Amino acid sequence: PPHPVPFYLGDVVLYSIALSINIYYYMTRANWANNTIAFSIAFFAILSIRIEKFTAAAPFLWSLLIYDAFFVYSTDVMTNVAVNIQGPIKFQISTPNGYSVLGLGDLVIPGMFLSVCSRFDSFLKKLLHKRTPYWIIGMCGYAASMVLTDVVCYITKHGQPALLFITPAVTAPTVLMAFIRREHYVFLSFSG
Repeated sequence: PPHPVPFYLGDVVLYSIALSINIYYYMTRANWANNTIAFSIAFFAILSIRIEKFTAAAPFLWSLLIYDAFFVYSTDVMTNVAVNIQGPIKFQISTPNGYSVLGLGDLVIPGMFLSVCSRFDSFLKKLLHKRTPYWIIGMCGYAASMVLTDVVCYITKHGQPALLFITPAVTAPTVLMAFIRREHYVFLSFSG
């Protein structure tokens, strides 16, 4: 950082908790510890990697959808990575038949787009003095796409590229809402 980061005495408590969770995960490979560390990594990534514009975030998300779909459907690379690499690079959710996996990219990449939505909502709130729906619409699309991904995985009994469902569910409704609200010029030119 360009300026010194202050250190507070309370940070010692947080560092101790984080270190304890990491040591526990290393020793036991417990799912809750894996998911806690994975969530922390994803949360930090979304906060740290800032995409300024929708015109950068949306193409980035769509290009990674193509990458994700190619490596899931054309090769077994993504499946092998998800299953064989032991480490907090994915969320592991216990199911009656084992566990389900969600890669961090399926959270971080859409999260970057949604963070632009959030900043756009804040910008419009300051400008128009009223709430706008872009972040909520994106989050609803994300939630619906996760349900759809789970349903397709259950039906096909095969891992699916979650970005295949997440990307259109997050981007299309927000762009459509910008056109419906006649804010598309501001939406597409927004930088923040």
